Amino acid sequence: MEREIEAKKNSMETERSKSTEIENEINELKKKLAIHNKETNDARKRITTIETSLLDKKLERHGILKAAKIDLVKLPMIVGTMDDITDDDTNVPITQQPSTSESVPNTESLNTISSTDQSILFQKEARIKIDYKKIDTEYLNVRVVFSFDSTCNLRFIFCFIYF
Repeated sequence: MEREIEAKKNSMETERSKSTEIENEINELKKKLAIHNKETNDARKRITTIETSLLDKKLERHGILKAAKIDLVKLPMIVGTMDDITDDDTNVPITQQPSTSESVPNTESLNTISSTDQSILFQKEARIKIDYKKIDTEYLNVRVVFSFDSTCNLRFIFCFIYF
């Protein structure tokens, strides 16, 4: 009987040690999972930041193109025409009208259109390629901006600001 009790104690001790090992493995896996979750959340935050920055640049470009069209600034285009620049709200080409006051790009009205329409507008305007070499220097203030294309490759974007 004492042997059976001793055997049961040994068996219980063996099971406890196995249980402790499994608990340690589970805790290690939980730590690894927490690290991966943190890395995933950090990556999501970086992606959101990049997407926000990209949207800001698209809005800025749209505002500049729209202001140039309204102010009758002739932009030399390699691809596209001034007619490809559309109104924010209606997605219809802007009627060119000379403005008497200094124009400030207005991108607020883009907030009122759906994200699908916004995406279509940005895709259409992204096809516009401007020949910056032919822009009159009085309208040109060039700055280089780093950006990522749809395949996450670094590219340079030359933004211009006209006076």
